[in-house]
Amino acid sequence: MVNTFGSSSSSEQACPRCGSLYEVRIVQLPVRDKDSLDCLICDHELDTWNGTTFSSYLLLKREPWPKPIKV
Repeated sequence: MVNTFGSSSSSEQACPRCGSLYEVRIVQLPVRDKDSLDCLICDHELDTWNGTTFSSYLLLKREPWPKPIKV
């Protein structure tokens, strides 16, 4: 039997633009995929892939956006 997909243990990553925190898992697919993923809060591109592995993101903590202006 062929393994169709799998995932690795998770890690955490913050969006470099707004600081929102994501849980990230690496997922293995049986077919090649080309795509990208943007932050749900600020639309900053978090990741791109072109292959049989990609990162799956789960929003854990939302930061305020747009960031408050410091005076």
